[in-house]
Amino acid sequence: MRSQLRNRRSFRLGLLIPAILSLIAMGILACSTTQSIGSQLDDASISTQVQALLIQDPAINPLHVRTATDEGEVLLIGRVDSRAESRAAEQSARSIAGVWSVQNYLKIGEAVEERTYADIQLRQAIAARLFRDGQVLGLNIRVLVHEAEVYLLGRVASNNERQQARNVVLETEGVQLIQNHLKAGPIPSAAELE
Repeated sequence: MRSQLRNRRSFRLGLLIPAILSLIAMGILACSTTQSIGSQLDDASISTQVQALLIQDPAINPLHVRTATDEGEVLLIGRVDSRAESRAAEQSARSIAGVWSVQNYLKIGEAVEERTYADIQLRQAIAARLFRDGQVLGLNIRVLVHEAEVYLLGRVASNNERQQARNVVLETEGVQLIQNHLKAGPIPSAAELE
């Protein structure tokens, strides 16, 4: 029993390292968006804190849970074993300072492992189409894909651009569902987000 507990703790700590590395990567990727570096770091910090809480909670298996944050809105995406695990993940996310909304898209049941490669290909196809589309400035759009369901985050200039981004995604072969969390309007300053 102690051996299993020790192994689980080691495993969870091993998951924390990629979360920290993703925070560093956000700094490197800062030049690929018009969102301020401060806003990007705030969002990355929130995602990292949520992921750390998920790793520490023995009631949650964080292996199949992804977090994404945009302007204080947290999305939980992936699969968990039970509704209780889903609620625990949501409560963990809500407990972080700076989070104003949590969208829980966690599904109950076993993960569909064979979808991973297909999801990566679908994400790349969508990102390329958004980049090529003349009506969408794709610099501020983050695309996440899980089991052929697409999640759009970020900020665009207008509702027309938001709708066009959605249309581009819907026209992409293999998309089963879209959750459009794009915000329309000017990018707020860090002070406006507080």
